[in-house]
Amino acid sequence: MAISNLSLFKRKGGVWYIIYNLGGRVRWKSTGQKMKSDALKVLHDFEAHLQKKLPSVLLSEFQNTLTKLYSNAISANTLRSYLLSMRSFQTVIGNKLLNHYTLREVETFKAKRLETCTPTTVNIEFRALRAAFNLAVKWQLLNENPFLQSSQVKTAEQLPTYLTREDFHKLLGATVEQVLKDVFLFAALTGLRLGEIINLKWQEVDLQRKLVTVGSASFQTKSGRVRVLPMGEDVYRMLLRRSGLHSNGFVFHKNGYQLQGSFVSHKFKAYARAVGLSDAIHFHSLRHTNATWLVQSGCNIYQVQKLLGHSSVKTTEVYSHLTASELHEVVNKIGFN
Repeated sequence: MAISNLSLFKRKGGVWYIIYNLGGRVRWKSTGQKMKSDALKVLHDFEAHLQKKLPSVLLSEFQNTLTKLYSNAISANTLRSYLLSMRSFQTVIGNKLLNHYTLREVETFKAKRLETCTPTTVNIEFRALRAAFNLAVKWQLLNENPFLQSSQVKTAEQLPTYLTREDFHKLLGATVEQVLKDVFLFAALTGLRLGEIINLKWQEVDLQRKLVTVGSASFQTKSGRVRVLPMGEDVYRMLLRRSGLHSNGFVFHKNGYQLQGSFVSHKFKAYARAVGLSDAIHFHSLRHTNATWLVQSGCNIYQVQKLLGHSSVKTTEVYSHLTASELHEVVNKIGFN
């Protein structure tokens, strides 16, 4: 990516900044210095960094490198998202050298994808590409990430889809396979993701202390962090019953074989439709259901964040609207009567 017109300017407070043009867009960077002579040294180092010859790597080559170097550092689903998004980007924009992609290509990609995809899909791909290109910068394959100059497509805010307790009981009543009943119950009462559930092994379940460890050497969670969750009594009784079944090590299995995510998702959708639930309901709605029930039961957002394993409370705040009806007593305290 071409960087030109480097110069210094002083902002309020007396600190010198470097101003430069990156891909047709003016940007600036603090030198952290108030003396011009010191700022000039920072500028010189910055120029030397930019002129450092980067390896010529095609996007397709970067995909292969990512698969080799990063497959054990993130979950399989996250890696798959990166690769599929890069494939989509390559289809729309072309297989270029990484340092030849600019803001223009990023904006073109979003516009083209919006012709055939929903804004939500485009944003999922955008976030995956931004994260992947950040790795390219980290590995010194790029000087600047062009996706950092852009932003996600604006979408209308959508509240999470969830099941009421009545709907959930209907779903369980219609489910024939006992293992799927157990999976659905476990998902609704723990908030675990599908991948976390089907990869859960008995060695990560402590029935004595009623704890479940999510994440292991053989399975990476979405965040890459291991978390420990307490079991509720319903979950404990269900797991205690399942502990007596023949198993290949997995808590949830079919005839000794690990459950496949596509099978579970398909069966859930079929049963949800059979009992007349909204078409917007899918397996991940059980995670939203868990969070919703927790908030409705009086848990605060920070407790829900901890249980769901969100890295930021901003992600969890989507459920904060559920507490609005419970605040009537609070706002009435400032009335005139």
